[in-house]
Amino acid sequence: MSDLSEKSLDALQAGVKKLHRTAEGATSSTRSRKCHSKALKTSADVLSLLGDPGRFHYMQFFALCLQFTSLAMSDLIPIFYNLSPQSVVCRDDDPDNDHSTWPEHDAGMGSNASQLIMEKFVFRNDTSLPNYCRCREGALTYIYRDNRTTSLISEMNLVCEKAPLASLATTLYYVGSALAGPFMGLLSDRHGRRPVLLLCCLALSIVNIATIFVTNYILYVLLQCLSGITRVGIYSTTFILLMEWTPTLRRTVVAAASEFFFPAGVMALAVCAYYLHQWRHIQIALAASNSVFILNIWFAQESVVWLLANGKTCAANETIHKIAKFNGKPLNSEDLESVDSFAVAEAEALTESQSGIFDCLRDPEIRRITLLISVVWFAAKFGYSGLSYLIDTLSSNVAVDLLIGGSLELIPWAITFAISANLSSSDKKYPISGFFAMAAVLAIAAGAIPSWSRLLALSSRMTIVGCLSLMFMHAAELLPTAVRSSGFGVAMFFFMVGGMVSPQLVLLASFVAIPGIPVFIVGGVSLLGALAVLALPLGPVETTKTTTLYRRLE
Repeated sequence: MSDLSEKSLDALQAGVKKLHRTAEGATSSTRSRKCHSKALKTSADVLSLLGDPGRFHYMQFFALCLQFTSLAMSDLIPIFYNLSPQSVVCRDDDPDNDHSTWPEHDAGMGSNASQLIMEKFVFRNDTSLPNYCRCREGALTYIYRDNRTTSLISEMNLVCEKAPLASLATTLYYVGSALAGPFMGLLSDRHGRRPVLLLCCLALSIVNIATIFVTNYILYVLLQCLSGITRVGIYSTTFILLMEWTPTLRRTVVAAASEFFFPAGVMALAVCAYYLHQWRHIQIALAASNSVFILNIWFAQESVVWLLANGKTCAANETIHKIAKFNGKPLNSEDLESVDSFAVAEAEALTESQSGIFDCLRDPEIRRITLLISVVWFAAKFGYSGLSYLIDTLSSNVAVDLLIGGSLELIPWAITFAISANLSSSDKKYPISGFFAMAAVLAIAAGAIPSWSRLLALSSRMTIVGCLSLMFMHAAELLPTAVRSSGFGVAMFFFMVGGMVSPQLVLLASFVAIPGIPVFIVGGVSLLGALAVLALPLGPVETTKTTTLYRRLE
């Protein structure tokens, strides 16, 4: 009996010890969870709950960056809209037009055809040149290297006094982008990144389809302006989504990797133009490339950072839960509670640090940095777009040279991608300045050595790609958090102004007696960009101000 009592007592003691260990384990687990919830101090901690990175992140990166391929095609397709014919034939039977002083040859079109070599089709008050602009509209026949080729110049007779209209349409494309840039940022801050992105993608698809059927110049210009407006909305929201879905330590690498899709778009456009000779057919290819936005209906999930900062905790938890499950990392209730706590703190911080669109211009030091960044962005866009549009004046086969140029752009992209992970903000300014200086030297050489102008111009554009690969992330690291959006808005305006001015280089090439003048201008602006980069500070702005508006960039 005593043995049984002793056994019962031992069993009871063992059970108590087991319960004690279980309680200790539960307490330890609770403590670890509390510690885990306390660890959510930044958006990077929230993103780490979803996988770092997970399957969703890779698929989202690819789906979003495909938009950059389409945008690159959209930026450079005016090259083929405005493709100049090799010559023009006038079949005007009006007796008031005396063709006897015009240079003639058969050109395979009959003895009554007068072959007119029209330099960029701009009328010049030069008595030594035939007054070919007197030819009756509708009597002109445009001759291209390939008989199947057509452009807006040939379809809408954009010659003589109408010649500036060709580059005007491209300029208005960038006018739309420049004017819409700041407002797109405000819309995405207020209503979210996802709805603005999807709306702009849908609008751009409609505009591109409508452009296929356009026959009126005014309508064409209007569509180009709308295309520019939607273009800047797509780019800004896509880039923001990429950055806000990426932990801080990997953002530089992701930003550099996304640049690969721009030369891919350049090469895709070149291949389309090589096989599709009519501008409307090339436009169909562009419209088809926009259809990739359908992928973003699922993969362009709203930024969790934006949702939490704007107090949309339920939507943030739903998005986090869905993506974590897709990545194979289901969350427990403690994880979601820690997200809720982080959301409250983030919303309070955002309320304290909200700034207006021009707050980046109030503080003298930040104003200086913003204006220098604007000069850098202007120089990069002006140089890249200007050299791209000048290809028509330097090249015998535009599509082939564009393909070669797009291939060459992979070189600076590969270099910046390889070094980006190890570059701090102070290290980035020197490669950017070096790329600008090299572009300036190559552009000036292209204007000075006509026999090598094509190769040197393509090489100059290639080096500017190195600037584009680094300058956006460099600017993000220099500007304080509270004024980063407004600073980007100002800089993006000047970036688009560079695009607005660049098409006029083609028109300038028609008037100047020295063919290399437009390329010399590109070289001078690139040199200005190199000096502006060197004038920027080595690292993020530090200030003695105590307001949250000028907090040091974390």
